[in-house]
Amino acid sequence: MGLSEIRDIAVIVLAVVSMLMAFSLLFLVLAVVRLAGTIQQEIQPLLQSLTETSNTIKGTTQFVSEAVVRPTAKAAGKTIGILRFARTIANTVARVQKK
Repeated sequence: MGLSEIRDIAVIVLAVVSMLMAFSLLFLVLAVVRLAGTIQQEIQPLLQSLTETSNTIKGTTQFVSEAVVRPTAKAAGKTIGILRFARTIANTVARVQKK
């Protein structure tokens, strides 16, 4: 076996290996494309569900604010106002009685 025959066999082996690598690369590219499509199909419903949940939370927050927090804050403010008014009256009566 001469040097030229070894060279020819090496070229053939390299060509076969190159073809296998090209097919492998093509297979990987196709797999990545399929994976991207699958991920996109899975993410769309997830994003829609997330949007619906966000809207529900927003509505609940508004309801709680209007139905609970705002009336409670108004009642607390009125109570504090009444207490301060009563304290002012009591202090005035006490000053008048000292004189």
